[in-house]
Amino acid sequence: MGASSSKEPPPPPLVAITPLGLYPQFTTHSQEMALTVLRKFGGDYSAKDAMTRQQIFSILSKTISMTNKKEIVDAHGTPVLSLETRAFTLHPKIDGFDGRPLEPGTGPSPPILKVKFTSNRSANIMFRDRCNPNGVEEDIVLTFETNRRYTKGTVCNVKGVPIARMMPSKRKAHETLLTIAQGADAALMTAICVILKVRDVKRRNNGSSGSAAAAGTSGGC
Repeated sequence: MGASSSKEPPPPPLVAITPLGLYPQFTTHSQEMALTVLRKFGGDYSAKDAMTRQQIFSILSKTISMTNKKEIVDAHGTPVLSLETRAFTLHPKIDGFDGRPLEPGTGPSPPILKVKFTSNRSANIMFRDRCNPNGVEEDIVLTFETNRRYTKGTVCNVKGVPIARMMPSKRKAHETLLTIAQGADAALMTAICVILKVRDVKRRNNGSSGSAAAAGTSGGC
């Protein structure tokens, strides 16, 4: 994994952007941020500061009926974002829901994030930018490439400017180095990284077992 990627020149630093995302409190880093996102046993993930190894987010896996669900919580255990998809969907569309508890009597909450894979190399990510006072609808793009050993991807804003990168880690087999531009929502970028990693696990399981049913139970979000 590391051997092939080590021959490539390092990518240029990500340019700082105007705060963008779902959670303004996770856009306050004063420079480019690097996290390691590790797949753990049982479908959980962890996101740690790449330098200090401090826990930033935990991603917890839950399966309810035919819905695969992952809950992102911050370092204090406070729910941030919930990701849901259907296990039987061939090309899943992932919805993100606010992790904050609803007011009594308000009914089910609408999704605040929609992710749609449009091909084997890209996905559209749609959300209302809470960092913008006008709450502008945003449509950012994830592009990625895979081979037998790793997956890597780039998230670009509507202007085509890279705001996050995902590269295979040289430390651990199931770890991804997630680099986030100054101003980009770290929680949102972590969610996108986990969605891509889950898709990759599903693809690998499907290839090794040859069973779509087996892939459906282990994949999804």
